[in-house]
Amino acid sequence: MAHIFISYAHVDGDFAKELIEVVKNAGFKHWIDSEKLREGEDWRQELDKAIRASFALVVIMTPKAKASEYVTYEWAFALGVGVKVIPILPKPFKSSIWDRILRRSQKLHPRLEILQHFDFFEEPKWGKLIQRLKEIEQEHISQEPFQRAKAALNDSHPENRKDGISTLVEMNAIEALAEAVSHPTRSVRIDAAFGLCDVTNFTDIRAINGLLDGLKDTDWTIRASAARALGKIGNFAPVSALAIALNDMFGEVRLAASQALGDISDPNSVLDLIKTLRNSTYPLVQHVAAESLARIGRPAIPELIKIINDKDVGAIVCIHAVNVLGVIGDSIAVNDLLKLLVDKNSDVIKTAIKALGKTGDPRTIPKLVEIMYDPNNDDLCGDAAFALGKMGKSALPSLLDAVQDARSYLRKLAIETLAEIGEVDTIPTIINALCDSNYEVRNAAMSGLIRIGDQCTEQILAVIQNVTACGREEAIVVFGKIGKEVHANILLEILRKEGKGNPKLCLQIVRALGEFRNPIAVQDLILELSNNYTIVFYVGYGIEIPQRICDVAEEALEKINSAEAVIAVKNWRREQGS
Repeated sequence: MAHIFISYAHVDGDFAKELIEVVKNAGFKHWIDSEKLREGEDWRQELDKAIRASFALVVIMTPKAKASEYVTYEWAFALGVGVKVIPILPKPFKSSIWDRILRRSQKLHPRLEILQHFDFFEEPKWGKLIQRLKEIEQEHISQEPFQRAKAALNDSHPENRKDGISTLVEMNAIEALAEAVSHPTRSVRIDAAFGLCDVTNFTDIRAINGLLDGLKDTDWTIRASAARALGKIGNFAPVSALAIALNDMFGEVRLAASQALGDISDPNSVLDLIKTLRNSTYPLVQHVAAESLARIGRPAIPELIKIINDKDVGAIVCIHAVNVLGVIGDSIAVNDLLKLLVDKNSDVIKTAIKALGKTGDPRTIPKLVEIMYDPNNDDLCGDAAFALGKMGKSALPSLLDAVQDARSYLRKLAIETLAEIGEVDTIPTIINALCDSNYEVRNAAMSGLIRIGDQCTEQILAVIQNVTACGREEAIVVFGKIGKEVHANILLEILRKEGKGNPKLCLQIVRALGEFRNPIAVQDLILELSNNYTIVFYVGYGIEIPQRICDVAEEALEKINSAEAVIAVKNWRREQGS
């Protein structure tokens, strides 16, 4: 496709940017010179090639541009090879009054004076410029190469016909390509349709007839490409042809047709996609057919419900249908999805639970709570809790009850789900879980509070500042993640008062100070470099990790990374022999 070459002195870059934006919005491609290009060995060859390939050269003519050997070379070369040159006299963006007077009084080069030019000094003339560029473009495509390209479409050699289409595409000859979609030769019609899609970015429906020819081609790759292109155009007209392509002997064509029907999203294609979902032996085609049904949305629900109620349908097809109902998220399917919670296939049950959560229908809560509490359904508890989390406030009473359950895994799930919902009213409950006897529950509470973030800062701070509060160390871990640099003083005060008598508290404060990265903590952290007290942390699965306070202080100082901190760490490592 031919382009506009923009020539300018780089000091006029602001105006050049505005010009580029205008020509882009008008649908033209552009090419500009750059300093980087000029540094290369073959810059002149690249420049010449770009100018030859353009249908017009727009030169931003200022005193600097007039004096530039590069700009002069560009417009002179363009005139020499027959490319139209359009000079623009811009109004200065920022300049003194004398610069403006100089610019206003400047004269064009004698060779450019005879050309039509656009003076932007008094007012922008973008509309007239674009109109002139369109006229030149039409003149360009009506010249000899264009006529040769059109004539090549009737050539007896297929290669020459293809070259003709390629030339029309390069020239952005939209009307000629649209005309070629009705050419007597089938291969020309197909190639022209693809070319028209390329030039118009799949926005011209005149390509459809040629693509329908492509959908019947003997080459499966062309059939697949035609199906994909029809989907991108998005018009309802080819739906019946794409439905036929769902039965193509090649899986790639069936896949492309399934995708295209989803792109178009015509409700009339539901039955064909349902048939593909039920009967396809190609798993990827089934998957894409399901995705396309999800994109069509509510019109697909009745047929999907038929699938999940069909006792003869396989588990994989049922799971796809349930997934789609979940994506659509309409509560009309709730009663049918609830029936699947007693299915003999556990994967079907899991998928149904997730789909019920996506509907957000409160009617599902009792059954989901029952599954979450069922000791015989440990593998489904997490799915049920996750689904409850999608219900929002209506699920809170059940989840708050679960936090008090004797089973630690259930408490953990409840805390995770409460954090997912993120209601402010649940923060005290999650904070209380910092004192839980089970490590995983405490860890879930810490992660949940970090996820909630700023909303819980004040309540976490209240726990930290209460010397008798349970879960202070865990609260400090959270505070290190959600607190701000200005909070360093609060932790420093606690460290100085309680650090020596409470090594675990000391270690967590030191770690949090590193997260804050406030240089105010450097002196206190340097003191902790001499603290070799070791604390053993249980991290789950029977694993215990020992940590020295001095090592944590080293990490904290590294994060602060001030000059004083860097020197202290370097000296400490030397003393440690590392």
